[in-house]
Amino acid sequence: MLAGVFWQPVLRATARAWIVTDEFTSAEAVVLGDGAGRQTLGRSLEWVREGKVQRMVLLRGEMWPTDRAGITTPALPSRLSHIHAAGVPESAVALVGEELATMHSEMVALLGWAQSNRVTQVVLPTAPFATRRMAWLARRMLVPAGVRASVVSVAMPEYAVDEWWRTKDGLLAFEQECVLMLYYWCRY
Repeated sequence: MLAGVFWQPVLRATARAWIVTDEFTSAEAVVLGDGAGRQTLGRSLEWVREGKVQRMVLLRGEMWPTDRAGITTPALPSRLSHIHAAGVPESAVALVGEELATMHSEMVALLGWAQSNRVTQVVLPTAPFATRRMAWLARRMLVPAGVRASVVSVAMPEYAVDEWWRTKDGLLAFEQECVLMLYYWCRY
């Protein structure tokens, strides 16, 4: 009992220290990776409606074998239909990359797009625990090229950040990002 009471503030503080959230007032584009969920898309659409961003960039992830076989529907067409249903004009949507399998490959594609379109400021919304890795990559890849990136944590319905250890999804998300961050430090 006492150990549980003691560890809860430590686990809560660990999550808060891990999560990176930058404030931004406006950006030229909001960038959605292949793993972007409904919450991230919804928040991005709010920023477009509020006039905080002018463009939406969708990074094309790799297609699953079940997508290729017609068993499942790829995420991209669904996202595009939500974006157009929300009134975002087609001219404000950019599709970038092909078969991007990792966050690193997404950043490489985003950097190429930003440089060719003279974009200097983007916002990168993502799940809370993925923010540290995304911010690290943005500082290493985008910032030196003159692209300022604001990383924004978007709450996920699967787990609450202040009680992430209480759900399987929260535990898996934190564990996965710790392992991926270690891999990225070593690899990139």
